Amino acid sequence: FGKQGDDPNGRFLRAGMERIGIAHRILLDGSASSFAQVYVDPSGARAIYMARGATGEYTALEVEAQHATLVADASVVTSEVSQLPLATVRKVLELAHAAGARTVVDLDVSLADAVPALGSEDELLAVLRLADVIKPSLAALDGLVAPGAARARARELAERTGAKLVALTLGPAGSLLLAEGEVIAVPAAQVRVVDTTGAGDAFLGGLLAG
Repeated sequence: FGKQGDDPNGRFLRAGMERIGIAHRILLDGSASSFAQVYVDPSGARAIYMARGATGEYTALEVEAQHATLVADASVVTSEVSQLPLATVRKVLELAHAAGARTVVDLDVSLADAVPALGSEDELLAVLRLADVIKPSLAALDGLVAPGAARARARELAERTGAKLVALTLGPAGSLLLAEGEVIAVPAAQVRVVDTTGAGDAFLGGLLAG
């Protein structure tokens, strides 16, 4: 659920979801649907430039008025720190917690990119403290925890937020899972890299399905 514009980009996204059977409830009164331009270099690494559009306009009041019942009926609720206003993400997670759902946050950008563009540092910390599961990239931890080894950084994030599971993605080095003090390191599959676009999303989808 979310917010788009009634425009070609939005229709493209909704048609894609419908084609593979993803149910959706999306407000269509935004200025323009969000979109991204992705540039991939010969090694498969990518840079993504996003235009937030209606995603950046989606408010906590709209969540409560339009989608509170949907959140209340869910067993798992996931949102992100990347494009949505932090106040909106916070409202989603508060509703989920009140309904007893498991909460998941994809921490996709660093502190400097989230604040003040998406809201305040206090709002960011409030969002992370509402998450049962946090999936950050290594770069997204910059500014939130001290520099250092991946295990120490994951542990500090868990201690600072109270998250039950931190799933830290490490690019070609794989991933590191921290749950209730136990650390599990998972190496990346050895493949010829063509395009890393969507790797973190695929990882999070697999993690939640598991």
